[in-house]
Amino acid sequence: MRKHIARVIVLILLFCVAFPQSLAEANTRVNVTINGRLVNFDGQGAVSVSGRTLVPIRGVFETLGFDVSWDGTLSRVTLLRSDAVILITLGESEFTTNGTLHHLDVPAQSMGGRVLLPIRAVLESVNYSLQWDARANTVRIETTFGTLPDRKLSSEEIGSWIDEYHLFGGALEFELEVIRLTNIERARVGAAPLSANENLMMAARFKSQEMHNLRYFAHSSPVYGSFYNISSELFGYDAMGENLATGHRTPEEVVNAWMNSPGHRENMLRSGFTEIGVGLVGSYWSQKFR
Repeated sequence: MRKHIARVIVLILLFCVAFPQSLAEANTRVNVTINGRLVNFDGQGAVSVSGRTLVPIRGVFETLGFDVSWDGTLSRVTLLRSDAVILITLGESEFTTNGTLHHLDVPAQSMGGRVLLPIRAVLESVNYSLQWDARANTVRIETTFGTLPDRKLSSEEIGSWIDEYHLFGGALEFELEVIRLTNIERARVGAAPLSANENLMMAARFKSQEMHNLRYFAHSSPVYGSFYNISSELFGYDAMGENLATGHRTPEEVVNAWMNSPGHRENMLRSGFTEIGVGLVGSYWSQKFR
């Protein structure tokens, strides 16, 4: 699993469909977020060309761990990371990733003194996926890692998963925001705030990733069984309650949905719980309580 480097997972709708051309042509701002944090393009922003959105390379790719270099003689961009070498030449309809040729519907271009790339095609060449939030005119990117198999992980594999969880920053901003919003709801009924527990955070992320990878939505895992097994078997820390949700775009949406469901609300407000973990992968949200 150490070979599985960060992938970007879907948060709301599949980004297979191009961004609406009218957005950038009408000078509507198109934003990009990575793990809930807005990417600062420092001048030239995203544009729409022939129905494809192009973004400046440095803000996005450097944040994702690539070294970016420009060869003015060849008019070529090199994106270099330990797992990938991407070569893109301005004006050409093809580029290479680790020597494999990929097609571009719209070539890389220079605008406003910046090199802009069609972000979806380039990131998909290194096994990323992106999502377009039409309401917010925003490309939402979340980093995760690996693809969980339909079997139990070995101790070495779970160790690698934990290492990569820490390597790519641990808790996401959206996950931490769910905790903050949950504690606001608890304060309203006089319940003490919940503390984020790292083992529960990892267990919740793992649960969300398993649901995303194995395409199921249930408290009982097809691999690990009862909901508390992931926490106890893999992360050595028992969870006493669990909330799940899917299809919600933001922390505010998912917390509101849970608060409007009696069983989920009971978990969130239970006075006997003191710790919490939250996980988000794709559109799958998890809360674990103890």
